[in-house]
Amino acid sequence: MGITETVRVDLKNTRSKLRPSRSFWAAVTLLLALSIYLALVPLFDLLGYEFCAALSFLASMTAGPVAIAVIKKYQSTAAFGQSVQRLYLKAALYNLLTLLPPLAVIVLNAFRVQNCNLAKGFLFFWLMPLSTVLISTGWGCAIGFWFKRRFAAGAVYIMVWIFVLVFNLLEFWFGPHMDSYNQLTGWIAGPIYDEVVEPGTALFFSRLFGLCVSMAVLGLTGFLKNRQPKSRDHQSFYLWRPTSRHTWIWFLGGVFLWMYSDALGFGRSHASIQSILSQTLESEHFVLHVRPGLSARRARRLLDDHEFRYRQIESVLGPLKLPRIHSYVFSSSSLKKRHLGAERVQYAKPWQFSLYLHGEEFPHAALKHELIHVMAASFGSWPAKTSARFGVWQNVGLLEGLAVAVEWPVVKYDPHTWSAAQKQIGKAPRLESLFDPLGFWSAPARGSYNLTGSFVRFLLDRYGPERLKNAYRSGSLREAYSKPPSELFAEYAAFLEKLPLEPGVITMAAERFAAPSIFRKSCAHEIAYLKDRTFHWMHQGKCARAESSIQAALDHLPDDADLRMISADVKLRCNRPLEAEKELLRIQKDPALSEAKLARIHGISGDAMIAMHRYLQADSHYQTLLDASLDDATERLVTIKLAALQKQPKAEPFLTLVLQASLPDASALLRAREYLSEHPDFTEGWYLLGKIALQLDNPELAIQYFHQAYELGPANAALRVENLRSLAKGLYLLGKYDQCAQILAVLLETPRHPEDTAWALEWLERISPTSPS
Repeated sequence: MGITETVRVDLKNTRSKLRPSRSFWAAVTLLLALSIYLALVPLFDLLGYEFCAALSFLASMTAGPVAIAVIKKYQSTAAFGQSVQRLYLKAALYNLLTLLPPLAVIVLNAFRVQNCNLAKGFLFFWLMPLSTVLISTGWGCAIGFWFKRRFAAGAVYIMVWIFVLVFNLLEFWFGPHMDSYNQLTGWIAGPIYDEVVEPGTALFFSRLFGLCVSMAVLGLTGFLKNRQPKSRDHQSFYLWRPTSRHTWIWFLGGVFLWMYSDALGFGRSHASIQSILSQTLESEHFVLHVRPGLSARRARRLLDDHEFRYRQIESVLGPLKLPRIHSYVFSSSSLKKRHLGAERVQYAKPWQFSLYLHGEEFPHAALKHELIHVMAASFGSWPAKTSARFGVWQNVGLLEGLAVAVEWPVVKYDPHTWSAAQKQIGKAPRLESLFDPLGFWSAPARGSYNLTGSFVRFLLDRYGPERLKNAYRSGSLREAYSKPPSELFAEYAAFLEKLPLEPGVITMAAERFAAPSIFRKSCAHEIAYLKDRTFHWMHQGKCARAESSIQAALDHLPDDADLRMISADVKLRCNRPLEAEKELLRIQKDPALSEAKLARIHGISGDAMIAMHRYLQADSHYQTLLDASLDDATERLVTIKLAALQKQPKAEPFLTLVLQASLPDASALLRAREYLSEHPDFTEGWYLLGKIALQLDNPELAIQYFHQAYELGPANAALRVENLRSLAKGLYLLGKYDQCAQILAVLLETPRHPEDTAWALEWLERISPTSPS
């Protein structure tokens, strides 16, 4: 062969090496197609968590075949001239190139869709899809070296991928957590209603762990296959060699990260949870896990609350056969998020017969709702013991609707009333769509839960629990009722039309159901994060940082009335009432402002006027808010403020108390108590001190204050009823059940609306098994 022919062959071989494989082009096509599709889907249409998670999942599939193709190409031409590591770098480069078109698509999409934090988006991109292809490339290269035929190597890679997927699913199934640090997506952040989704050190260490395992396997492959060249002349081309030393470094790094995975934040195990919640109490139906520092009295109170809710649920659904239920109660939402990946959301895993809650208050606000999910497992479908068709396709409308229907919150306006108002103002989603997972989660959460809960309660009251349980088990209304779902929906619509609505309900409904779903919010995660930081810094008393956070949110959404109201409140609490007033005046110019929101702005304006000692103007603002008749809590608070204003200037300590965002310090309480000793006829003051004492878990002192307010008799009906409720609760906490029953009897004699009667009867149920009488 001549020199010319030799050069031609070399050039041909070089071009063949440089030419991307069909696997590469297939990966580019698939990833590009996915990115174009996601660019048109709300929430996924910007460079952020959702886009990166979806892209990472697909990239974990495509990266392996691309790496295998690289190995096979160089094995066939110059197998002994390439080290394992050098081939890994070539394969990794090809896989990184497959991510460039999707990255370009989503970055360009920022000109069409608002993206509030591109830098954070790039961080997610680095920690999720980019890290995933580096990890998956290692596995693909190792498999490519072990199998001669590309088809066999590809089949093995698919088997490994499926094994990892099944392992992660089983880890979630048997574990306590709601999120998942894994090597396919990088991170599944958990409940959709936890809108604050931030990349953290746990994600970094999880990806580092995956890389250590991948590189250890690859290094072991290189060592065993001995693919390094024998000639010393080629060593300058190699970044590092597949010696046992390098393999041990990666292996030991992976072992270290795995051993300390719980401490580093990406491990999730029952053992770590039980080490934190090491105090356990047992009853007939429950094993309660709480922190060791919780007093025996409060822990027993929580356990009694569990048993009471259990009896309540059985009284509606009938006797249920269940194993003992494990309830894990964290002291705070932040601690629960650190270990379980869910902060605001409290949840149950029915197939485990387990509850995961936060907060040690009594009664526990979320306990009954989540317990219903667990107890419904007795008639739920296999394997998750929830409402599902064929055990797989979840009927979220029945799942959550049953919990709301049986819980049936004891409030002034029940879900039936809110549902009727929803329909009247045109904010009700199509009911049929809510019995499908996609339809339920894409609709605003408050509307979905309320409407399905009201509908399921309608079915429960009209047709009884047995048919409802059959519908829940099958995941279908059609199989449980003798008529098609369309007729059931029509009956329910007719039922709602007949419900009378008070004038104030429509006003409040317009505000209550105004918030869109997370899929329709601009920069949902970034705005949620900035709001969370604002409240955090305010709680810490760091005004400058709080103002910086809320201003950053306003830079993204300058016309958002809710953010403007938060900004005004921050300025007010940072002792800049004049700036707060200017902010509020700006908000009021918005013609789209709802009546309820406008009334709440008057409330903040009243606070600003107090800070500037303009008491007459404050009185006017508060009267406007009071006339709006929004809800009992607002009415009580405004009544206290108005009463304190009438006693100015000596009632200043009470204005300080009602304007503080958190529990007051001892000096503020002392000044308020001194004022009451001089003015014992200040009914609202006694009530306020009683509420604060109850929050501080001092029922002995609280009932003294509530009893004084009761003797004086609050003029405002909402305040009178709440004082009776609080007095009854304080007496219950002290074990004075007879006196508690007497106060509840007074409440039953003069109820304002059905809520008062229902609340009193529920507390009478609580004392019936424990009261001596």
